[in-house]
Amino acid sequence: MTPTAVAQAPKPVLSPDAQIKATEAEIKANMTDLLSAMSNIQDEADRWDLADRLLKVVPQGTFGFERIIDAATQANVVGQFSATTLRLYRDTARNFPSDMRVKGCSFSAHREAERMPTIPEAIKVLDDLVKTKGSPSQVTVQAVRQAVRVRTGKTPPVSQTVGKVTSAGTGASTTLNEVFMDLKAGGTKLINAVPNTTPLEELDKIHDGLSKVIAHIERLRAAANRKAKDAAAKKASPKVEADTVAKQAAKAAAKPAEAGDMRGLK
Repeated sequence: MTPTAVAQAPKPVLSPDAQIKATEAEIKANMTDLLSAMSNIQDEADRWDLADRLLKVVPQGTFGFERIIDAATQANVVGQFSATTLRLYRDTARNFPSDMRVKGCSFSAHREAERMPTIPEAIKVLDDLVKTKGSPSQVTVQAVRQAVRVRTGKTPPVSQTVGKVTSAGTGASTTLNEVFMDLKAGGTKLINAVPNTTPLEELDKIHDGLSKVIAHIERLRAAANRKAKDAAAKKASPKVEADTVAKQAAKAAAKPAEAGDMRGLK
């Protein structure tokens, strides 16, 4: 007799508030392990480990990543991570479950392959590169990036020519000097170079890059401001000394003549 299949009850759908509470509980229970994983990134296996842990704790949505970053900052293990980076790590683990990962290919190579329209196409890119290169260890991020460009027919948004950048979707080369001039004029050309169809992942990376640029500019501004203040103080010091000497001379001139000094009397 064939056993009758027993239908499994569907998992209850949690309300948004219930999902937040569940995520908070998971983060609290796994925070120590998450911080340990973030502070011990030595190789690609460690990146997979962190990504899998994030997937377990925050399987969907974006809530919770900022809290993890806050805790990592307090523990001084945040490094180069941001909430966006952690989300992208989680997404890679979700897009490539353990049984769908191309054996031997790095976590970073899988992340780069995610640029393909579908995950099956991304896996095929990695499989084909393993065959072409002869070894998974030879499947570098650069090799995957080039393969994705060829298969999607997309030109790179940034050229590999030192000193020049290529506007996305236009193919027009622009010198870095022109980019700087555009930024000083309001960045209109740079804004127009990012099309409305840019994928979210690309926008996240652009955002992270611009954040680093802004942080660098702020450091330069702070240094320039200190230098300007020092120069102003140095320039003002001779005048201060002259004023002091003049005041001292005026005070001496106004002092009454000492007893016995008949000079100036008629």
